[in-house]
Amino acid sequence: MQRSSPRSRVVVVVAILLASSGISGTTAAQRQSVRSSTSADADWGAYNRSLAGDRYSPLRQITPANVSRLRPVCTFDSNERVAFQTGPLVIGGTLYFTTDTNTYAIDAATCALRWRQRTSQPATYLKANRGVAFENGRLFRGAGAKHVMALDAASGRTIWDVELAGLPPGTSVPMAPLAWNGMVFVGNAGGDSYGVTGHVYALDARNGHTLWRFDVVPDSGPARATWRNPNPNVPPTGGAFWTTFGLDTTRGTLFVPAGNPAPDYMPELRPGDNLFTNSIIGLDAKTGEMVGYIQLVKHDFHDWDVDAGPVLITTRGGKSLVVSANKDGLLSAIDRSEARGAIASTTTLQRRNLAMAGDITRTLALRYQVPTTTRENMDLRLTISGALRFCPGSQGGTEWNGPAYLPSMNLLVVGAADWCTSLRLVRPDSSIATKPGTPWTGAIGQGFGV
Repeated sequence: MQRSSPRSRVVVVVAILLASSGISGTTAAQRQSVRSSTSADADWGAYNRSLAGDRYSPLRQITPANVSRLRPVCTFDSNERVAFQTGPLVIGGTLYFTTDTNTYAIDAATCALRWRQRTSQPATYLKANRGVAFENGRLFRGAGAKHVMALDAASGRTIWDVELAGLPPGTSVPMAPLAWNGMVFVGNAGGDSYGVTGHVYALDARNGHTLWRFDVVPDSGPARATWRNPNPNVPPTGGAFWTTFGLDTTRGTLFVPAGNPAPDYMPELRPGDNLFTNSIIGLDAKTGEMVGYIQLVKHDFHDWDVDAGPVLITTRGGKSLVVSANKDGLLSAIDRSEARGAIASTTTLQRRNLAMAGDITRTLALRYQVPTTTRENMDLRLTISGALRFCPGSQGGTEWNGPAYLPSMNLLVVGAADWCTSLRLVRPDSSIATKPGTPWTGAIGQGFGV
């Protein structure tokens, strides 16, 4: 599930650390120091800073002792009234951010507009976009229901604009892609809409050509068999994406967090494990072959997506982990060194076909889980007779940025919302009558409760 924030004017504020609390303005030298910070340490080059998603800046100028002296230095007002959910990038002194239909580049020191580029696509249902990826002077973003674009980072000129194949009504592409080694990795949202499932695409950064596609819900094979829907009018639905991915550049493994199955609150309409929804999935970045997975939320009926961007860390003790904080209010640490189990066949083609169709023996090992927020009434079944309350709720737990990792202290920092939800279900027969591409949660109004 992805929720849109209330529509408000998009305003970006840049702050600078002043020499003393008594200074009310900034000097040209201070502004120049911001503009000329072009080292890799000064850049924030991906939605979660690094491809591994660590959300950790090695800069040392701001400390607990002086943070109170931060003062605004400039403000940029887009004059748009839309959801503002972008993860800004800073590359070589330029700050890049997005709205649903526009991409902006502003001077990170003065907030002066360098360029603004409107997408070719109309606004989406949620009117939200999470940001861009950057590689080799190009920006990459999703747009509209099915499109991905490449822009020239210096001018905003559109280099290519492609439509993702095989997507039904009800989809959008709001997530912030990752770009690496000439490839752009992106997935579609819409997993709470009737008949929409998640797909991961690898696109050629040169021209947008699709290099491979991974289906979270395969058309056949062992994973598809875990959808034991008794009614032919209940299609497999869910497993979509709306934040970002994590990439192990050493092993060339892409870790993607797949969202919840739908209808969200009616598991009786979709019995089974519903693979590979609510899973962390490891994919070979070059081929799209699945190297391993773990389903962190089984038999979900709370809309507890596994969809926040994961962080890939190597602990002080040398353990390689992928760490995922999610809407179930748990922080999960997973061994990413290798998949347990192996595909039995020996030929490359057979092995690839099995991996793409869902070899459910390739499971990743869970090392530990710890709660990050209130967890109540987790086993309480929702009904049509009255509203019931559970925690974390539809906007609780962790669902946006994921954890941050401080290597010097071997410390994970997690933001979580202590938010509970009350809701009542619609009758199952009325939920089955939902039209393709429309909201399909099973709650009154097909929403997410209050």
